[in-house]
Amino acid sequence: EDGVLMGADGTLICYPAGKTITKYTVLSGIKTIGGLAFDHCKNLQNVYLQEGLEEIRAYAFNECSNLKNIDLPRSVQSIGNKAFDMTTVKSVTVSSGCHIDWGDVGNNTDGDKIQVNYR
Repeated sequence: EDGVLMGADGTLICYPAGKTITKYTVLSGIKTIGGLAFDHCKNLQNVYLQEGLEEIRAYAFNECSNLKNIDLPRSVQSIGNKAFDMTTVKSVTVSSGCHIDWGDVGNNTDGDKIQVNYR
C-alpha cells in the first residue's frame, strides 16, 4: 500500500526511504516490522504502531535520523538488537515481559544509548 511492502504473514517488509511524509501509522494487522524495514527513512519524525504488533526486528528503524517519537504498544514482545539505532529517540517504554536482543535498542544521533523503560 502506497509503496510500503507488506508480506502476507503480517510483516511490514520495507518502507520506501525516499518518501517525504513525516509521520506514518503502521496498519493494524501488522504483527512484525522486519529488519531494516525503515532503514534510512530520514524524513520520518513520528511512527504510530498499532496494538497487535508483536515484534520489531534488528535495525528496523536504522538511521531514521529525524525519528523522535515512537510509542510502543503493550503487545510488543520482542525488539531486535539496535532496532532504533541512529534516531533522535531518547527512550522507549516496553512491557515488563518484552525481550530485547542484547539488551540494546541502539544509540541516538547524540551518541547516547537509548534508555529502555519498563511498564
